[in-house]
Amino acid sequence: MQKHLLSFGLSAILLSGAVFGMTSCVRSYRCECKIAYEGKPGLPTSPPREYEIKDTNKNAKSLCQGASKTYTDMGIVTIETCDLK
Repeated sequence: MQKHLLSFGLSAILLSGAVFGMTSCVRSYRCECKIAYEGKPGLPTSPPREYEIKDTNKNAKSLCQGASKTYTDMGIVTIETCDLK
């Protein structure tokens, strides 16, 4: 009986440690996307966009940088570069 209680107690401690270890890496990160335009003179300057990502650092960085894009419309090239702040 005492052996089962010890085993149960040890299992509970290991499980709670694993859960804490998995959730402790999830944090809130700020992703900043800077927008630049090219192709014609006198194009406006846009303020950077920011948004929050709650994830691990590695995943947040990947999600944020994955939002970077370049596209062209009517001769104007829009370049959006995103990175963690």
